[in-house]
Amino acid sequence: MNETLTKFAPLAGTFLLGLLARLVWDKYQNRISQITYNVKHSFLGISGEDKLYGSVSLLYNQTPVQNLYISTMVIRNESQRDLTDVELNVYGAKEDIFLVSYGIKSNSVKPINYADEFTELMKSSSQRITNQRDYLVPVFNRRETIEISCLITNSVGAQPLLGLTCDHKGIKVVYKTEPQSLFWGESQALCAWWGLLISGIFLFPAIYYLKSGITIGIISFLLGAFLIIPGAVLVKIAKKVSNIFS
Repeated sequence: MNETLTKFAPLAGTFLLGLLARLVWDKYQNRISQITYNVKHSFLGISGEDKLYGSVSLLYNQTPVQNLYISTMVIRNESQRDLTDVELNVYGAKEDIFLVSYGIKSNSVKPINYADEFTELMKSSSQRITNQRDYLVPVFNRRETIEISCLITNSVGAQPLLGLTCDHKGIKVVYKTEPQSLFWGESQALCAWWGLLISGIFLFPAIYYLKSGITIGIISFLLGAFLIIPGAVLVKIAKKVSNIFS
């Protein structure tokens, strides 16, 4: 028994040190909250003239426009903190014209309002602000998602170009080309890596104590097939512990 403990104590100690290092790193990272966003464009139509097909005129509220796109920006609070009074500045290229814009949380039916300063600027400005919309989010919970949809035309007929800024203290805005794959609300890749580590820890005693190759093979198969589940459990436990000390 003592010999077995001697063999596996370093492995268990290394695992606990890795978990502790992860918690410390998460606490350090959470000093700066990260907001990610990605943008998708849906093409609706374009005005133009062709010798073969003739003339096509696109109208919006009886006004001619060059083209029409529905551009959707998905914004996610990736941090472990709930944020308050976050101003999100959505902007387009100088040729973009925002016809309609609408923001809403994924778990709500209540629209997000413009920031007060932006509303006053829209009212007092002699020229219409066409390529910017500033939203104020009173509460932006951790892991929460906001979706902002815009009906946009471009004065030169090009596809809109949307971006996002935020001047809130302690917030970093990062563009992601695609939303990350999630499992049980957590990063699928992170769960898989932690699950692989846990599976390896369980597999070593099985190889040491079991003599049947078939049994070891079955256990290895099951650990490989379902390794993401214990990984997800560990990630959630780590986040709970991290929230206690943050």
